Amino acid sequence: YERMLFNVGGPYIGVVLNYEEKVDRTSSLNLIKGNLSGKLFKTGKPSVGVIGAGLFGKALLLPALKSLKNIELKTLSTSSSANVYHTAKKYGFFNCTTNYKEILEDKKINSVVILTPHSTHEKMIIEALKAGKHIFIEKPLCLSKEELNNISFMKEKYPHLYLMVGYNRRYSLHSRKIKDYLKERKDPLTLLYRVNAGFVPASHRVHSEGEG
Repeated sequence: YERMLFNVGGPYIGVVLNYEEKVDRTSSLNLIKGNLSGKLFKTGKPSVGVIGAGLFGKALLLPALKSLKNIELKTLSTSSSANVYHTAKKYGFFNCTTNYKEILEDKKINSVVILTPHSTHEKMIIEALKAGKHIFIEKPLCLSKEELNNISFMKEKYPHLYLMVGYNRRYSLHSRKIKDYLKERKDPLTLLYRVNAGFVPASHRVHSEGEG
């Protein structure tokens, strides 16, 4: 690039960058200096691994998790190395990785938060249950009746593990006010409401069949 900028050896129509074939590629990085074992698990706090850090995760869930004092944010995993590094540093994780299976294989992590695209939910839930992790998964739980049956079958094998779906409207101030307003009602009630969630472009993944 320097030769091009200073017009040395040209003219150029392109640049070829050659890399060594044998490169030691690592999928994970320790963000805390020193011995991790001395910093973790002395207080008996739940140790949490988070898989996925898209717009919703970074805007809402990760800040909420960071504010909790009774958990340890152990490892964050995303498919992008740049995203996972900067996001993990910002929210105080001990480790970051581009391989989510490192979270499932980590015996010190007992709880997993899954914030990945809808089409991956069933697969990751089943893998996390097999790994002995409690799970918080952002809605929807899955995309089909078949996937639901698969999850239900697997969950029955691990009755001691928690599996919670993040239907966050239950904590909405609007929902709470409506519930309080109707708490004395004895007769049946049909309730219809609309939510203006804003425009979602046709190119967004939520419109694809694979995402339900």
